[in-house]
Amino acid sequence: WILFESTFITMSKKRVIEFDDPDPDAEPEPEPKVAKVPTKAPMRFSDPVPVPITTVHSVMPPMPKIKDPSEFQAMLDHMKTTKQAPAPKVKLDSQGNLVDMSGKKVELEKNIATLKANQTKKRRTEKPFKLERPPDVRRSSWYDADAATAAPTRRTRELRFLTPGGIVKREQKKRDLQAAREEFKLRKKIRKDIEKTEPAVAAVAVEEEDDDLFEPPQEVEWWDAILIPSQQYDDVFTADGDVDFAKLAPGKITKYEEHPIQVCGPNMPGEMSPMELKLTKKEKKKLRTQARIAREKDKQEKIKLGLIEAPKPRVRVSNMMRVLGSETTADPTKMEKIVRDEMESRRAAHEARNQERKLTPAQHTAKVNRKMQADAENNPTLTVFKIANLSDKKKRFKVNTNATQYKLTGCAIVTDELNLVMIEGGPRPTRKYTHLMLDRIKWDEDDLPGHEKEEDPPKNSCHLVWQGNIAKRAFAGFRVQQFQSATKAQQYLKDSGYLHLWHMASEFKPTSELNV
Repeated sequence: WILFESTFITMSKKRVIEFDDPDPDAEPEPEPKVAKVPTKAPMRFSDPVPVPITTVHSVMPPMPKIKDPSEFQAMLDHMKTTKQAPAPKVKLDSQGNLVDMSGKKVELEKNIATLKANQTKKRRTEKPFKLERPPDVRRSSWYDADAATAAPTRRTRELRFLTPGGIVKREQKKRDLQAAREEFKLRKKIRKDIEKTEPAVAAVAVEEEDDDLFEPPQEVEWWDAILIPSQQYDDVFTADGDVDFAKLAPGKITKYEEHPIQVCGPNMPGEMSPMELKLTKKEKKKLRTQARIAREKDKQEKIKLGLIEAPKPRVRVSNMMRVLGSETTADPTKMEKIVRDEMESRRAAHEARNQERKLTPAQHTAKVNRKMQADAENNPTLTVFKIANLSDKKKRFKVNTNATQYKLTGCAIVTDELNLVMIEGGPRPTRKYTHLMLDRIKWDEDDLPGHEKEEDPPKNSCHLVWQGNIAKRAFAGFRVQQFQSATKAQQYLKDSGYLHLWHMASEFKPTSELNV
């Protein structure tokens, strides 16, 4: 409204206030009056510039529709009489401080960045924690004095001193119990081995073992020992079988019940350890990101507190002008040489750190062997290959050498009827050896013997017959076995427990030979 008033005064004297279009059917209204605007004095430099009408209409809210000119005149009178409260005047004193007209210093609220520790301290000091006394329930109308109970009090505990040699006895008891468990497992294993060879001897050994392992029953049970002074049941029983209470110790009988602690026997398994939590790759990546962000925040806090020195800017030739600024303009050749020296020093330090972390040849070999043997003992994998012809010495050397280098166990059987390669090992060396047998070795370079006169002789080939997990390994190493007949080869596999693989490979046909 103030803007509208200033604009309205600057309007021309002859401008007529226009109202809504009259209704043609309504009675004619009197002519609208012309607003008389007093003549203004000449404009000075300090006077406010009149705001254009287009700007006023874009800023001020829409005017209400007024049909009676008297209402509009009353509105103008009200606007002239109502004045907005002037804003407080401030000025700067001789020292540059902000003061009001009375000379009082004006304090402005400052929003300055600070450490999170200081923010927490300030918040604690501004809002201290106040302890409030709980209301007294005894003054309420629903309080019942008969049902009230005393407040719980903390029971004082007496000092309990360790008896000399108590801890030693307890640990010795644990060691004896563990030794009994190991001895029981060893005897059980020996018994199984004897049962396989000589069942008659095993039965006698079991009786002797039971006599040695289990002690004879005691004369008096432990729960009756404190009641019978003589430690003999015959002394407290009469000839009729009744109990003579006069020979017991009644002072030992109390109202308390004793519940003995359950102790695992020597053949019982120990406590189960909690299962390790397995994380997915996405969860591991998220944890690494969170740890990296936490380390960076901690580093920034230490730099702000002055505990560590801030790192130097990593100046390069590309950002030299932006980082150094005026120094580069003064002597660009000198600054470029300094920047290139810093880049070279950073590269040298990076290579030095890599060289320090580099493994020695012995450590590298141990790392490779450790990867090859990972999960090989707990979950070995058996793989069987069928080869059409394994008479080539070069290819036989590759089969044998790679199996030895990958720490695989098994055998390669060479006969006139069938050629097999069986390997046992972990998943990683098995995968590499499978790639060697199926992809790297070019079996189709050689023709099969006995077909030299044919125009298109069949080529040598290698196929994967079977692959799967086994309980334990059957071979101690890898060897190439050549047999004169298939019967001897079957007997060799039968001793190893893999005779069924011979029959499987004999009936195996590759996909190209199947009539689908």
